[in-house]
Amino acid sequence: MLGDSNARAIFNKVAQLSGCPKRVVNPTNSTFTMQLPQACHNAELNFSQEWHPHAYPFVNVQNWALRRYRISPAEYMAKIPATGDFVLLVHLYMHFLWSDSRIYAMHVRDVARGVRELLARKPRTKVVIRGPHPWNCLDGDFHGLRSFYILRKEFQGLKDQVFFLNAWDMNVANENLNTHPDNYVLDAMTNIFLGLICS
Repeated sequence: MLGDSNARAIFNKVAQLSGCPKRVVNPTNSTFTMQLPQACHNAELNFSQEWHPHAYPFVNVQNWALRRYRISPAEYMAKIPATGDFVLLVHLYMHFLWSDSRIYAMHVRDVARGVRELLARKPRTKVVIRGPHPWNCLDGDFHGLRSFYILRKEFQGLKDQVFFLNAWDMNVANENLNTHPDNYVLDAMTNIFLGLICS
């Protein structure tokens, strides 16, 4: 799973459901470990998962000392081994709201390139792109609509090869005001995610 804390929230839910104990991948002296890559493994289920933060811009209170973990999702995808079955969830949204649309589009284009290369190399990989959700932010819902437009444009040639996790309506109905959807919406989103990849 690649992205911000909203991708990490799904990682945490899947870890909880699978009884997969979480750990920080490369511990540092930083006290802000929640933004460090995380992993879990359940040997009985033969299941492992990882969460990695996306590249900058990554707006938070942490200093730049952790920039070695802020690499392109396409770079992470290139490191996926040739053997094994893989599911990939990518979410880019919140941390790009303070940037020009072209920066967000550049990152989404890089993800689409990485997905194309990954699927050419490992066609059985299941890829899920998590869409934006509304929240009470800088300019209302404008940023979500901008994100939808860019995601549609950049993934145009991949529409039949990736799943799109769209929780916009759930969050509108919930009147989400926070940067993260409420827990019961997150539960529903996780169930949809698992339904997409397990069907």
